[in-house]
Amino acid sequence: MTKRWADAVYFTFRAMFCWLHKLVETSIKTLQNEKQIEAPSLQMATIKFTKNGDLVKTEYLVMLQPKNGGTTFTFSYKLNGDLIKMDY
Repeated sequence: MTKRWADAVYFTFRAMFCWLHKLVETSIKTLQNEKQIEAPSLQMATIKFTKNGDLVKTEYLVMLQPKNGGTTFTFSYKLNGDLIKMDY
């Protein structure tokens, strides 16, 4: 692996995780506004890749819960940040 390729991979993943952070913040605000849940806690935030490597189908997943537990709210986003669905 060349340094140039490694740098490109590093910066790509870094950008993806920065975008994931913004989507976590967006999900928290959405949950607070739409479901009136104060201070939801983050259960998991991940980038879901397909097994065949098709980047078009890559998704961001954000899972939140009320601070006292209960229902888990899962937000799925496209790679460009568009909301696919909110499920609970």
